[in-house]
Amino acid sequence: EELYNTKLEIGSLGKLCDILDDLDILIDRGYNNVLVMTDSLEVATVVQKGLTGGSNSVLFRRILQRVPRFQHWNIYHTPREANQEADRLVKLTHLE
Repeated sequence: EELYNTKLEIGSLGKLCDILDDLDILIDRGYNNVLVMTDSLEVATVVQKGLTGGSNSVLFRRILQRVPRFQHWNIYHTPREANQEADRLVKLTHLE
């Protein structure tokens, strides 16, 4: 309960929207395995707890509706400094 009464920063909400959009792209392309890396500890924590506790938030519900479509799913926090490789890979996928 406490988790969903906490207000997320605007940037974190944007990152959750990005995750939702990216999941839709992966579903459309037929991917079965998803590993989400985010430099936002807040986003990683909220999504992980949301997967186990549910949420009344429309954004969370939409993310949670998509997760079962994948055989394997994981999200974790990686510090911004260590995230450069992930950023490079994302840019490559968006060029396709």
